[in-house]
Amino acid sequence: MDKIAKTLKNISNKVYIVEKWVLMIAVIAVTAVNFVNVIMRYIFKSGLAYCENLSLALFMLLILIGGNIAVKSDSEIRIDVCRFKDVRKKNAFKLISDICSIIALVCLLLGSIALVQHTAQYNQQVATLPITYLQLYSLLIIGSILMLFDHVVVLFKHLAAIQTGVEEEAE
Repeated sequence: MDKIAKTLKNISNKVYIVEKWVLMIAVIAVTAVNFVNVIMRYIFKSGLAYCENLSLALFMLLILIGGNIAVKSDSEIRIDVCRFKDVRKKNAFKLISDICSIIALVCLLLGSIALVQHTAQYNQQVATLPITYLQLYSLLIIGSILMLFDHVVVLFKHLAAIQTGVEEEAE
């Protein structure tokens, strides 16, 4: 179990490097797009038509990558209903939490797939950008898969902690 967890963690770490770069570029791009649009509106009294949709698409990308990074770094918002002093109980409770999160992410993935299938029937183009809604909504599937993968990595990490009987190390 520990070997599977380490292999999945190595894959996740490689994806994490790419995600950080994409996140950094997207933050710079969304800031630049909004800055240019504000300058155009207040100085030249005319905004750029594509800025709002581009900003929205980039913000969607930021949310999905940020959500995945939160899963990977185990910094999701959570409410601790029960606190256990026993390491085995604590690890078992984390495992139950992981399973619930995986079920929720599978539902999100299925909903994303249904949205993309519905969107594919009409294949409408975003009014001010040279992309279709199908391409835009496909980001939901990619983000859901990435979050699901990292939750599976965390699940295997917690399974390994249960198997060894020690509390997992903090990252």
